[in-house]
Amino acid sequence: MSLNIEKWIVAALAAVAAFFVSLPAVYWALIGAMAMDIIIGTLHAASEGRISSWVAFVGVTKKAAVLIVVGLAALIGHTLAAMIPVDVNIPLGQAVALFYVAGEAISVLEHAAAMGVPVPGFLRRILEGWKEERDDAAH
Repeated sequence: MSLNIEKWIVAALAAVAAFFVSLPAVYWALIGAMAMDIIIGTLHAASEGRISSWVAFVGVTKKAAVLIVVGLAALIGHTLAAMIPVDVNIPLGQAVALFYVAGEAISVLEHAAAMGVPVPGFLRRILEGWKEERDDAAH
């Protein structure tokens, strides 16, 4: 009996591994960028003495929501491709993931700049402009 359970566990782990290995590079880029943002955000908060488990929880839940949105976009892209009578690939999920990769990269740069890491002048000016736009939109 236990040998059967072990075979099922191995098969399930192999299926999960096969799924993750087959993901397009942009999905891995998104996961990596999210991990980097979590790490640098934590370092930034620690450097200012303001680590908060609640803020971390909210940030991680937002990242989970992003992954759900990307998954939904991929599902819609596959559905649309299946509805078209010719063999076509609609990488909607990958396009949405790339949008979020850019957002994560901006967040990493903002944290780095706030921590005093040298950031090229043109990027610093862009980041400051976006920060002003966000602050204006919040008021």
